[in-house]
Amino acid sequence: MMSSLVCWRRLDLLWFSFAVGLVAGACASEPRPALPIYKTVEILPARPDALEQQYFIKSYQGYLGDNVQALSIQLIHWGKEKITGKHHYSESPEFLISKGEMTDRSTFQLVEYRIGQKNAYFQGQFEDSLRTIRGTWWNIDSTFSMPFALREAVSTMDTLQWTGAWHLNDPWDTCTLFIGNVTDRHFDFAMSIHVNGYKDELYGSANIYGHRAVMDKPFDRIYEENCRMVFYRKEDGVVIKMESLPYLCNLGDICWLDGHYDDIYFGKNAYLTYGDDLDKDVFRNEEQYQRFEDLVGVEGVRKFAYSMEYMRRQTISSPQDSIQAIAYQARVLSMYRNQEVLVMYDEAGRIWAGITTPAATPREPVLVHYYANDPAWVAQLPERFQDWLEYLPRHQLIYASK
Repeated sequence: MMSSLVCWRRLDLLWFSFAVGLVAGACASEPRPALPIYKTVEILPARPDALEQQYFIKSYQGYLGDNVQALSIQLIHWGKEKITGKHHYSESPEFLISKGEMTDRSTFQLVEYRIGQKNAYFQGQFEDSLRTIRGTWWNIDSTFSMPFALREAVSTMDTLQWTGAWHLNDPWDTCTLFIGNVTDRHFDFAMSIHVNGYKDELYGSANIYGHRAVMDKPFDRIYEENCRMVFYRKEDGVVIKMESLPYLCNLGDICWLDGHYDDIYFGKNAYLTYGDDLDKDVFRNEEQYQRFEDLVGVEGVRKFAYSMEYMRRQTISSPQDSIQAIAYQARVLSMYRNQEVLVMYDEAGRIWAGITTPAATPREPVLVHYYANDPAWVAQLPERFQDWLEYLPRHQLIYASK
């Protein structure tokens, strides 16, 4: 059997909605998924820019001017050029938001906002391996400036090495978890999220209990329940388990952040497996897999694999077509009705397969390529495929068997 890395996802009502075509990107809140759905992946080489990123969340303390005013700031470098922060001056406990960019690998510019309006500017440079920052602060009209010098609020209590950037490497979803400011009791974190077509950022703190850390706090006063996330420090990374519904964390309803986060940013490709696990292995043996590859081609197999993020197995009995078969209908969750497949086969070795290609523009139809290895079905659709096409949006059917 092919070796595989298996990531677990759970769905219950999502699959019901999928079957009847009711899920949309911004739908009503879904219950916690409950059934196992499998994603099988293979690791690709690290992306070229992986080592060039400087992801971090750090806190700094120091002064404006010649010890004129104390300044505390928390900075998050999201990779590439983006950098954000929150800070406050000694004269006020109010935290102010700042947004900006890295102008090169060590210098940055930030704009300070107060009540949504630009209020001041920072231009600084990281020194001593990010341990210190020196720069200049200007008022909004640049008529007055002061130098500033800050030093990282270093903790020596990170015995489990929580600190760092951790990446959810997945064929469909990418998230980066930043952990910093670690003490013996808690750490700060930030997340850059791209899950199921949903993009956002999340900030918070978690209390540490050995190899486990917990964030349990309200994000919105209108909800009685808290946002609860549990972090597990493992030998090979960090595992996140969400123990509350995503909307309680101000996230999209299907924006689950569960998974294993690695300490390096790399790619993974989805691929199809064969074996005895009917819920994970699409094909039963290597011969059947090879027949499918001969039918759709090597590149076609990769396209089918990518489109099978969430799949459902069915037993098909069609007296009309004289077909007794197993079918797998699947899709990419974030591409509702635009990135789907249907694969069906019987014990006689016959295979039927269909895959959608998203339309290039809203005015164009979704393309559906249909394959069959039985000459009797090359130019006609089984009943199960006809039902599938009825549920798809406006489409163009292409009989693609060679």
